[in-house]
Amino acid sequence: LCNQRSGCHPGTCCQRRFEQRLHGGAYNRTLYTQHHTEPPALLLLYHIEKTGGTSAMTWLEQNIVRKTPRLDAVVPYQESAAFMCASFGGLLGRSCRDGMGRGLTICDRHAATPHASPLRARIAVEFHAMGWMAFFLETVAPALPRLREVYAAAGGKVLTATVVREPLSHIFSAYRMWPPQGFPGDFMGWAEGVEAAQAGLLVTERAGVLHTRFSPRRRGMHSSDVTLGRRCSILPEARARLSTFDVVGVTSCLASFLRAVETGLRLQPAICRSTQQYSLSPGGGLVCTDRRAASWRSRGLQDPPLNYSL
Repeated sequence: LCNQRSGCHPGTCCQRRFEQRLHGGAYNRTLYTQHHTEPPALLLLYHIEKTGGTSAMTWLEQNIVRKTPRLDAVVPYQESAAFMCASFGGLLGRSCRDGMGRGLTICDRHAATPHASPLRARIAVEFHAMGWMAFFLETVAPALPRLREVYAAAGGKVLTATVVREPLSHIFSAYRMWPPQGFPGDFMGWAEGVEAAQAGLLVTERAGVLHTRFSPRRRGMHSSDVTLGRRCSILPEARARLSTFDVVGVTSCLASFLRAVETGLRLQPAICRSTQQYSLSPGGGLVCTDRRAASWRSRGLQDPPLNYSL
């Protein structure tokens, strides 16, 4: 993704490969894609707060700027609803209000005119923060069967993915990220108000509103009063929602999650140079290492730097 301020002009395609991350704004935006010989793919990443979603997004973006890109674009959450409505508004129904997808232009890298089909590309879309997560649950999820049919007819695939975290670790991380200010009581008192926090991020309390809330300047992450009264009753719905994702990862095993996404999207494997070989990194990811590394270690020299491909 790129924007008018960094060199794109309204109604034309942006030619800057390294400016594909869009940070929002009320100006014309361009989604920059190319026609692939590989089948099209659409990854829908449901980014639950404090579970490692930002690291997953960094990995996805690295797959754009590689010398041989494996993805065309990564759509950040601020533009997720606009992108889905601009691309698949007919499938999503009335939830795509008038004008939601305006200003977002989809271009083919080799085309002279805009409005290329996303079915020609391999795109990842992030859904994060309350409004966009609720949009996914209420608008995108019900349309997934039809969306999968459209991609299957084009020989492509739609993949849904999310990451969850061990509850206590999740609570501590949220407390450090958004320390409550002006909240009476100590940490234990605050923690009692975030029971079922992750379950509440998978279920809506009412239209457009999740059970788990965020008020960084007051209570930080917290469950609504309704949620605290229904903390057990929302668990079946949260579990049912979690079971609908194609890939579910755990924060402590993020490398395994990324490999599962790579396999699910049918991404081409990383290409190592002729002087390199495939190896596993300490974190479990696939990397390219110098074939001379073994001889270097035998001589007591420091290993050459790894060229991470994931």
